[in-house]
Amino acid sequence: MDRQRSPPLSIKVIASLFLISSLIVPWVSYVLKGTIVLGVYISGWLAVLYTLLSTVLLLYAGVGLWRLQEKSRLIAIGWLCWGGLNCLLLLLISPLSVMLQSGAVPRSWQVGVNLLGSLLSFAVQLWFLIRRKQAFIKSFGTVQT
Repeated sequence: MDRQRSPPLSIKVIASLFLISSLIVPWVSYVLKGTIVLGVYISGWLAVLYTLLSTVLLLYAGVGLWRLQEKSRLIAIGWLCWGGLNCLLLLLISPLSVMLQSGAVPRSWQVGVNLLGSLLSFAVQLWFLIRRKQAFIKSFGTVQT
């Protein structure tokens, strides 16, 4: 009988962050009355669909990481790259103008610090997901799906 392996601590932390984010994403979208995608503020049904898709992907990846599923690891890597691209675009364009469109008006330096912190967090999570690939491979060499 195959004994269930426990994920490494780093993968547990990342999985937990994904699961917590799946709760936070809909709330933030509701508070902002929309969301920001690739530097563009979207609202209405498009924002609802994007938020729903984001929540489902975060839940799927979070649960799958706990179960050491390779497909979930790849989705998590893709999601972190997507989030990093969003952060970079917000840093390169005027983040304050996007925030003004959404109705939230934080100080511009706070936006920059938050985005840089997010980029750092994404980079650390990516590093662990890439370095811990072995945890997703069964002892006889096949990848779990």
